[in-house]
Amino acid sequence: MAAAGAAGGGGGENVESLFATYTYDGNSGNQTITTGLDMTGQGGMTWFKTRSHAFSHLIFDTVRGETKRLMPATTSNEDVQASGRHPTFTSTGFTLANDTSGDLNYSGREMGSWSFRQADKFFKIFTYTGDGVNNRTISHSLGSEVGMIIIKRTDSSDNWNVYHRKAASYNQTNGYYTGRFDSNVQFGYRTIHTVTSTNFKVSSDSGVNANGGTYVVYMFAHNGGNGTFGETSDQDIISCGGFTADSTGYAEIDMGFEPQFVLYRPSDDTSDWKIIDSMRGFMGGVPFYPIYNRELVANRTAAEGANDGIHLTAKGFNQVSGYANKNFIYLAVRRPMAAPASATDCFAVDGSFSYSRPNFYSGWPVDFSIVYSNGTSSQYPRWSYRKGMAQYNFAFNSDPSGYSIDSGYPSYPYIAWDYMTGFGDFGNMSPNYNVEAHMWKRAKGFMDVQIFKGLGGNTPVPHNLEATPEFMLIKKRNGSGNWMCKHTGIGLKEITLNGTSVQSGSNYWQTGDSATHFYTTSGNDNKVNNTSSEYIAVLFSSLDGIAKVGNYTGNGSGNGQNQTIDCGFSSTPRFIVIKNADQYNRWYYWDSINGIVAGSELRNYWNSGSVDSALDLIDPTSSGFTVNWYNHSDHNMNTNGHKYIYYAVA
Repeated sequence: MAAAGAAGGGGGENVESLFATYTYDGNSGNQTITTGLDMTGQGGMTWFKTRSHAFSHLIFDTVRGETKRLMPATTSNEDVQASGRHPTFTSTGFTLANDTSGDLNYSGREMGSWSFRQADKFFKIFTYTGDGVNNRTISHSLGSEVGMIIIKRTDSSDNWNVYHRKAASYNQTNGYYTGRFDSNVQFGYRTIHTVTSTNFKVSSDSGVNANGGTYVVYMFAHNGGNGTFGETSDQDIISCGGFTADSTGYAEIDMGFEPQFVLYRPSDDTSDWKIIDSMRGFMGGVPFYPIYNRELVANRTAAEGANDGIHLTAKGFNQVSGYANKNFIYLAVRRPMAAPASATDCFAVDGSFSYSRPNFYSGWPVDFSIVYSNGTSSQYPRWSYRKGMAQYNFAFNSDPSGYSIDSGYPSYPYIAWDYMTGFGDFGNMSPNYNVEAHMWKRAKGFMDVQIFKGLGGNTPVPHNLEATPEFMLIKKRNGSGNWMCKHTGIGLKEITLNGTSVQSGSNYWQTGDSATHFYTTSGNDNKVNNTSSEYIAVLFSSLDGIAKVGNYTGNGSGNGQNQTIDCGFSSTPRFIVIKNADQYNRWYYWDSINGIVAGSELRNYWNSGSVDSALDLIDPTSSGFTVNWYNHSDHNMNTNGHKYIYYAVA
């Protein structure tokens, strides 16, 4: 894992220490919000918005002082807030106190926040006093190309002035490329100009340089292949770019990384500043009504609404509708990039269903889950995922149907992903259901989820696992098709997840998978790569001490003939799934909820809703597990000569 950068610098730091989206429910009392950002030592800014109600956006920062409020959707001057109506910044985030105004921590209000910590080549805050001189030069210490500048007069009511590097390039002929952050007017002013890596100029306009006026500057970098972040100190984490939509309103934006936060608008049209982030909801593909991106508008006080303007991709996003032939600008921040320190940082099992939200607890935001209603044969395991705004679910069962409303699981289809410590909003589910969840967090070298359009032919599909996938599941989202599995234990042979099939053929996979791309079929197959279809891919890899993808050949032919599988863990796995690849058999799984013990355990299945009687098929070891010979062809985990594939998490 990368070490944090030096004070005031960005070298080697991961985005997790510089930016955070945090959602919470107001409680009109004390709350501690742990974003992981050092706001007292390094300084920074937090932007708040009530999601559920129409209240103002609020900005507080450490440079002006945490009690001083600005409201981006208005031209109002800075005002000082009383105790309880402002955050108190800490070395790990901020705290909140009693708020009865309804716009920061009022009970029953759903809230969102975005925190930016100061660092070279990422984000800086500073203040200055105006002198009324036209074309005044203002120095800065961002240390890189400037992507975007927001200036607000604090002592008097005035517009928010915005410079963006791409708006400047669109308007080079006349130089009128400053916009307003408090309105949807198109860019056409010249209040901020001649921007370099060390300074910029402002006009004598009262919004940026009235004599004696006081101003705050929020400055965002643009990493154009010269970022100094991440484990190798050469990764980009912020992009301030632009694109032009075609005649249908479509454009593909490749910024070299997957964003978790996007602020965007057309610069040459009267349009709002829209904010989309992956914590509240950022679709990775075609939405299925009524599930869309969750949008907040920076220049309006409106509550959160639906948006289907952009779709998330592995290396950026696609503009998919509206504003044909218009020039767009955006500010995007990279998704989390650090490898997990332990298995509990990225995988959780919870069998204590809670009627309160979130229904299942993980301790962190969940990206992918499988929910089981054990003992109810009519309820097959369901998987869902953040990128699909997964309020609807697929099912691991014999019916390979596409993405559809799963209204019978159990009697309520909705799942919520906007919780910081788990997931689930099964409003009508009773705690009496025997329900459990397996939860994964996307993390470097551990697990990734991607949605992609079929490309046909020998075309690589990008991913962000940052390791070569060893176990991969692909399912068509918009129609029928089997759940296809690719596992290094059986090479290029195919096997399905929704059935009991054996390894066979090599029609769906190719060689060439890498830490950045994977390959499906070289043809135009409906199951994995049809050009008119959209797919989800879930990718797993081995990570020392955390996860193991492996295989073994059975060596048992009688009682007591067992085989030990060393996963390299420091303790017994919390989750194991095994499939006999040479026999028509189910995908068996065991977990820490139902028990992985020396002796008999209940038999659970990935591809069936039933829970069968206990058998002694596996036993725990201090670093993995033992598979046992059993005198039954369907249940034997160690049949002599048979190939088995497995996936385990510590």
